[in-house]
Amino acid sequence: MSERARGALSGGKVLDVDTATDQVQIRRPDGTVITIGPAYPKRQAEKKTSTKAIDRTFSRIEGAKLSLFYLMEKALSDFPDLLPSDPGFFPSIKTSSPFSSGDAVSLLRRHEYSVERTTDEVIDDFLELSGTLGDVSASSKGIIANLLNPLVYELYIETTEVSPKKTK
Repeated sequence: MSERARGALSGGKVLDVDTATDQVQIRRPDGTVITIGPAYPKRQAEKKTSTKAIDRTFSRIEGAKLSLFYLMEKALSDFPDLLPSDPGFFPSIKTSSPFSSGDAVSLLRRHEYSVERTTDEVIDDFLELSGTLGDVSASSKGIIANLLNPLVYELYIETTEVSPKKTK
């Protein structure tokens, strides 16, 4: 045990807790004042979270949603005015998709994306990428969601892993 920790445990009196720097000042029984930090190990762990890891997770989720854009082509087949005018849009999306549809849904499920959340975010991201985000009314987005939701739900069902029950 370090000298600091021994002094804190042997009858020291807490003088001050600075939450901004996560440090605690303690007066030892002999009158000396020591500073120990951080006071909250959880905060220390939060500070150590790598922004690179967060960015990597975020980009994987965005890639998974991008991999589901091909479903929009099926859902919007009755709404050609909402489809991008570029005929190569969907083939280029399919070739640049980082995941298969099954892997994309599995990744989204692991990050607690429900069918509804996935549907809403795929629609929003698709409309933003296609440049029609401001042109689509809330009622039209609702109609698109009603068309896309069963397709996403079907993928969620197809990729659900069920382990067999063990016999006793």
